[in-house]
Amino acid sequence: MQNRSPVADRIEAIMKMEGLNKAEVIRRSGVSKAYLTDLFSGKSREPRKSNVEKIARALGCSAAELWGESKPSASDMAHPKQSQLDGTYGLVQIPEFDVQAAAGAGLEVPDLQDVSKIWTLPRSALAGVRATSLNNLAIVTVAGESMIPDYLPGEKVLVDVGDRTVSHDGAYIIHNRYGLVVKMVQIIPGSSPEQDVLRIISKNPDYSPYDQPVADVMIQGRVVGKWVWK
Repeated sequence: MQNRSPVADRIEAIMKMEGLNKAEVIRRSGVSKAYLTDLFSGKSREPRKSNVEKIARALGCSAAELWGESKPSASDMAHPKQSQLDGTYGLVQIPEFDVQAAAGAGLEVPDLQDVSKIWTLPRSALAGVRATSLNNLAIVTVAGESMIPDYLPGEKVLVDVGDRTVSHDGAYIIHNRYGLVVKMVQIIPGSSPEQDVLRIISKNPDYSPYDQPVADVMIQGRVVGKWVWK
């Protein structure tokens, strides 16, 4: 097998970040299956400019980014133009909600709805994030002590608000009768799907776990990361 073009590597990396498969890229871009196959296999070492531009539009980035020619400056990231946010420089906007997801008693807020600020990050900074879509990411501040040491009061967590079904155990933002809370959620299978329950777990041993029917737990999103300052 021939060594493939770096363009193919960049396309594949962005596909993984966006959760896109080859069939979806082909549908969105209009390039042929044979062309994309040849590009990824290394058979095509000199990608056509027109096809790269089509694939870039399908991925929501710029052709320059796929060619390896585009990097955002500090000024671009601080004051991005609309064209840059549309993909010219591979930037992603993430809203921060003006609520605190309590790791304790909770707050009386109905949902993630009040945006306090917008964070603008290069797409490459989110390379390790596994989310339903980068457009579904949001930032929420943790309050309370029930999730110490994993999540400390004042820490900002990255949440995939598009993931509102517990398909596997993990940390989630849920809404209970007290408000929004950050908790570990574990699936406890019943004799039928209707009898499944979710075990709500705190990391702090001073807080006891409790079980609730799946239908009674309002999942607001899955925690996919947090800000760590060094």
